[in-house]
Amino acid sequence: MQKIRIIAEVGENHLGDIEIAKRLVKSAQRAGADFVKFQSYDYKDLDKSVDEEIVNSIKKTQIRKEDHIVLKEICDNLDIEFLSTPVNVYWAKFLKEIGCKKVKVASLSLANEKLLSFVGEEFEEVFLSTGMGTIEEIKKAINLVNNKKTTVFHCVSNYPVRDDQAQLQSITYLQKILDNDVGYSDHTIGIEACLAAASIGALVIEKHFTENKEYEGSDHILSADFEDLKNIVKMTKKIHSMRGIPEKILNEDEIQNKKIMRNLFIERD
Repeated sequence: MQKIRIIAEVGENHLGDIEIAKRLVKSAQRAGADFVKFQSYDYKDLDKSVDEEIVNSIKKTQIRKEDHIVLKEICDNLDIEFLSTPVNVYWAKFLKEIGCKKVKVASLSLANEKLLSFVGEEFEEVFLSTGMGTIEEIKKAINLVNNKKTTVFHCVSNYPVRDDQAQLQSITYLQKILDNDVGYSDHTIGIEACLAAASIGALVIEKHFTENKEYEGSDHILSADFEDLKNIVKMTKKIHSMRGIPEKILNEDEIQNKKIMRNLFIERD
């Protein structure tokens, strides 16, 4: 059985402060996450028509190239995998240059044909988020990536996602119609959706991660803190183990019990 993997999505929750970013890496590792994920962009990547407020926000939360290198080195030393989301091929090339073997494609890049083709060719494994995507767009993106090790994430691109918007049955739908592994990128408040996704077979769970849910910004309220992440890691692995395989089988203990229990009572007049 494949193991379930957990991504602690820092995103912009470092608030542009490299020291917060470093603490989040160490905290994610202590909680047991398999990956800690950042986002690779620069305000210079923005379209000229983008609102000034968004430009200023991007300026505050972008991570310099040298900080990527520092954070990856910390991850390597702590044995947690550094992961990032490039917004274009420029940043994807940079991630490859610093030794990243896996990459996450954000929902906003689901229709970026150049980026999808590049990451599929250049990285060993691709995680593909599908927020805002139709099934036709998702299938086209998978074909463009053309990488056997592509995990497709069910994702709803609201911040936060209401419980009645989570649409977790999309996970089972994608499992049925795709040949890819299916994961879940969560934007709900709390950890329940992550546990539910694990119970229906999501093989990778991504949850935003913060050191303080009360920090300013839209992502903190829907993020896990250290205790949440520790519980997600522990409980999703337990749930995944409980799922077993889609067959009706008897384990060795049950076989032995059968020999005894089927002969406990006799018929009587």
